[in-house]
Amino acid sequence: ALVPDLDGPPQDPPADLPGLVAAVGFTMQPRILPDRRAAAEAYLARYLDPYTRRYFGRRRLTALGLPGGIPRRLAFLPRHRAVRRAAHRLRRRLGRLGA
Repeated sequence: ALVPDLDGPPQDPPADLPGLVAAVGFTMQPRILPDRRAAAEAYLARYLDPYTRRYFGRRRLTALGLPGGIPRRLAFLPRHRAVRRAAHRLRRRLGRLGA
């Protein structure tokens, strides 16, 4: 987060660097760092944007129940057999149309 991207336009460093480090640390090792959960939730609720999104995967946020993930009530959908089957059929039909 502190090293500038040499290929892209210059960007400012994150507003709350210690909060970013705590949030990334918790999301990568939640069992080892459970005391950082509150800091991670606060950081994600306030600073999650396209710039900081690159540090956090949506699946990881969903699995941990953190802001930025799929809401807990809908988290079962990606694993639901009927939803996977419907998505597979849709992809297959769209592939046929494009070919």
